[in-house]
Formats: sequence, structure tokens, C-alpha cells
Amino acid sequence: MVEITAQVNNTEPGAANYKTYLQKLLQAAIDFNEAEFLDILNYLADKIGFEKLIVDVCYPYLQRVGLLWDTNRVIPAQEHFSSYIIQNRLISETEKFSSSQTGSPEIILFCPENEHHELPLLFINYLLRKRGWKVLYLGSNIKLEDLKEVAQLTGITHLYLHMITNFTGFSIDDYLEKLHKIFPNKKIIASGKGTEQSQRSFVQLQLLKKDEDIYAFIEKAS
Repeated sequence: MVEITAQVNNTEPGAANYKTYLQKLLQAAIDFNEAEFLDILNYLADKIGFEKLIVDVCYPYLQRVGLLWDTNRVIPAQEHFSSYIIQNRLISETEKFSSSQTGSPEIILFCPENEHHELPLLFINYLLRKRGWKVLYLGSNIKLEDLKEVAQLTGITHLYLHMITNFTGFSIDDYLEKLHKIFPNKKIIASGKGTEQSQRSFVQLQLLKKDEDIYAFIEKAS
């Protein structure tokens, strides 16, 4: 821990140096300094835009914290502390588009049962709403029984799932096939690392295996 703190303190700040701000965020997390952590996020959002903040700063930051956790150089509480603040910032930014969410939703966003990595789904929720989609956000760890109930709502045309790990009890292809059988009239969109090994192909399925695919889907459909 002392080594990390010294490294941060010895880093000269640069106006457009993302690496410097990663270090500043890490120091704020080490100190559990919520105000400082949030000030850095807000400053960068103002300077480079909110989407670039998430993609170019927050994601690399969380990856770095994960690696440091694996090597016992930060404690799990510091990762949870960071993720909590970033998620709240994402939710706050997404609320700016609440006024456009009138009428029936057209797309359901969810993570399958036992998938608890919600941050990417929150960012996809933000991107969709910003570009005019009407979204029903269910969040992480959603059982098929619950999905069946809400998918009956009038206006729902798309089911969008994001999966980083696969703890569904099925292979990813079996899970997608099951979704297709339960919801034959819905367009199924799947993204995330957990879908990379999928070989399934049917008319109502679209696999977004890269970040560029996610952006292309959102932009084209909107």
C-alpha cells in the first residue's frame, strides 16, 4: 500500500494525461476519500465528456484496481467503494433522460441469473436512453420467470442481455436458444465477454461481441 501511495504522490499532473488521473482516482480510493474521487470524475466529465470518462478512464481504472486486488495491493473494500461511486455517477447522468421515457418501453435490459456485474449494463442503459430508446431496465441477476412476466408488456420488441461470466447453468448457446423458444417474437440482443464463444445463429438473434458492435447497434437502431 505504501508503494502505491508513493507512486501516486510522485506523479506530476498533466492536463490531458489519463494515466495521471487514474493514479489520482486510485489514491482517493486508497484513502476512501469519496469527495475527492467524485471531484475527479466530475472534472473529467466536464473536460472530455461523460462517455469518454467511462470508456477511457473508469473502465481502465477498474481493470487496474482488479489487478491490484489480485496481487493483494488493494483490498476488496476499495474496489467496491470505487464501483459504488461510478455506478451512482452513471445513474445520476442517466436520469437526465428520464423525461423522454414516456409511453411503452421497447427494449428490456437485463443480466441473466447469477450475473452480478451490473456496471456495463448501466452504461448501455445510459447510451440507449441518450439516443432516444425507451428502456425498461431490470438490472442484474434476473430469472427467466421474472423476464417472462415483464416481456408481455405492450411495445416490447427487444430483449438485451449483457453477460461477463456464464453462471446460468447452461452453455451460452443453450441459454440463447431457450430465450428464443420462450420469446419467439422478440429480437434478442446479447453482448459481453460471456457471449464471445457463442456459435448460435437465428433470425431473431444479434450477437455484439465487441464494443464497436454495441455502439453500431445503438446508433443504427436509434
